[in-house]
Amino acid sequence: MTGNKKKIFFMMSTLRGGGAEKVLLDILKRFDYNKYEVELGLIFPVGVYLSDLPVEVKVRALYPKGKFKLRLYNKVIFQWPQKFKLDFIPKLYYNFLFKEKYDVEIAFMEGLSTKYLAWKNKGNAKRIAWVHIDLVNNHYTKQYFKTSNEETWYYKQFDKIVFVSKDSQRAFNEKFKVNGIPQFVQNNLIPLPEIMEKGEEFEVQKKTFTLVSVGRLEDQKCFDRLVRLGDRLRTDLYDFEIWIIGQGPLLNALKQQVKDLSLEKYIKFLGFQTNPYPFIKAADIYINSSLAEGYPLTVCEAICLNKAVICTHNSGSEEILGKSEYGILVDHDDESIYMGVKSLIDDPEKLVHIRNQAKKRAVQFDENKVMSEIYDLIES
Repeated sequence: MTGNKKKIFFMMSTLRGGGAEKVLLDILKRFDYNKYEVELGLIFPVGVYLSDLPVEVKVRALYPKGKFKLRLYNKVIFQWPQKFKLDFIPKLYYNFLFKEKYDVEIAFMEGLSTKYLAWKNKGNAKRIAWVHIDLVNNHYTKQYFKTSNEETWYYKQFDKIVFVSKDSQRAFNEKFKVNGIPQFVQNNLIPLPEIMEKGEEFEVQKKTFTLVSVGRLEDQKCFDRLVRLGDRLRTDLYDFEIWIIGQGPLLNALKQQVKDLSLEKYIKFLGFQTNPYPFIKAADIYINSSLAEGYPLTVCEAICLNKAVICTHNSGSEEILGKSEYGILVDHDDESIYMGVKSLIDDPEKLVHIRNQAKKRAVQFDENKVMSEIYDLIES
């Protein structure tokens, strides 16, 4: 690292195809590398977005590539020291690997990223924690800490805490008491022009009324709700397809659920798509069925493509959709989801109205404004 550029370090678990990872990638693509030098620390050097990183970003990983090496490192550096209460060993290893000094250090995701960055010798660095999720409704990070008090202690090692929505901030403060640390709400960067351009890259043909959903196939996203939705729509003799775009640990279970209900004709698994936007653009409805979110990125992307959106009530959804002003917010039960979808299938004029409202909401996404706000967080 040379010159008078400010040195920025981001810590992230992986670059798999999740929303927070996509947001980080979009931010790094727009960073001013004439002013900043950026290094990305990964816990695991894997993910579909690795190859998309700007060449200016230096990448360093805590674990090596390869299953055998990963298991060996995990046992020697983490599991065995923990078993024998030698917790200083993984911390020493982390500081040996990430010994560079930076001006600003950012744990860009809750959980492991926050924990491991807090291990680092801070020096004079300003340290920022980023929270992307409602930690009351989805406290998945508890697996990384012995107690809630320990997790609270780690957050107290930071100079600022940034939340992607007011709801995620409210949930955090309900869960943890970190008085005295400045907090900020910073909505995710939504690259409207890029999304619209990529939506035109190729054409996707649909055969019938189509719903689409994009996300990692994991418990939090509740894609099983869409399978049950499909079963109900078929029972009520609707002609439709549901496209599920993404990969994840629940893929086989979801496929089995579809098979058990003989829904293969109606529900299609399209896998991870580097460019999902033409699929979203082709569909009639974008549906988000998540149990918990922070600031649902794919909902914003669907709005950019002027889609009618149906979204379960979760953190950030009202900030995006208002009180069903720019889309339809539904409760988390199967009946509410079904009735929301049914209302748009049965009423084409309502569908068009919601799409027009989405168009009005989309113009409020300003990536230059968000990047300016992120620079302010770094500089202040």
